[in-house]
Amino acid sequence: MRKILMERGLVAQADRKTSDNKIMVKVADIDDAVAAYRSSIDIKTIVDRLGVSMPTGQQIIRMGVLTPIYGTEKDMKAKFSENAVNKLLDDLMLDLEEQDENDDIVSLDYAFKRAGCRISDIIVGMVNGGIAKRYLSKDPTKIGFARLLVSLCEVKAEFAPESPGLKRHEFARTLGLDRATAMAFFESGFFEFGHSEGRVNRRAHDTVTQESFDAFFREHASLAELAKGWMQPSKLRTGLTRASILPVWACRERRIATFYRRSDVEAYRGRNC
Repeated sequence: MRKILMERGLVAQADRKTSDNKIMVKVADIDDAVAAYRSSIDIKTIVDRLGVSMPTGQQIIRMGVLTPIYGTEKDMKAKFSENAVNKLLDDLMLDLEEQDENDDIVSLDYAFKRAGCRISDIIVGMVNGGIAKRYLSKDPTKIGFARLLVSLCEVKAEFAPESPGLKRHEFARTLGLDRATAMAFFESGFFEFGHSEGRVNRRAHDTVTQESFDAFFREHASLAELAKGWMQPSKLRTGLTRASILPVWACRERRIATFYRRSDVEAYRGRNC
């Protein structure tokens, strides 16, 4: 009882160690405090009501969507206003039109995986008005926010991060290189590194920045590109070597993994056309 009254501000912190028979509180205030406590709900009830996972429930609480009315005192379980939870559901779901899912109108579970965010981020976006286009799934077995449908385009516009660069597999795919060759070139020292976070598992990944990637290929090109429409790559390689023009990076003499300075090859071509 003392903790309940302290959290309601009816007992001062200075009276924490004062004996009960020396603390005076209005009976009406005690009744209100007890009634509020008894009608409050815990986080397990909240996640069941909202139709979200426990981690998502904890995240939206940390993000300020719901605020505990009890639980600041030591060893006191966090409790929340049931009215506040009902209002949140009404604000986001009341009077929404039912809709079939399609390429753009999707569930929260689908949206967060495609937009690089969390379900809690989408919920906060809806609360703040950033994600306004909402519908209800026609599946009546879904509960709470699990039944909400949102516009994937809106969610992506709100949360999808700008591309931080190329991850290792993207780097290899872009250049058409096998993994071993691509990883050697990835770590060759020609590129600046950044980091990105996985959309679903939140694991950190090394990336080559798009700026450094573009800068390298403005000044350099593969033997395959340089020879295209001019001569066979093997003949061009031989001619460049005889002219003391060497690649800045090469792997196993593969024409798509052998890179020269464009200016060197253009000067050579000007002398040999």
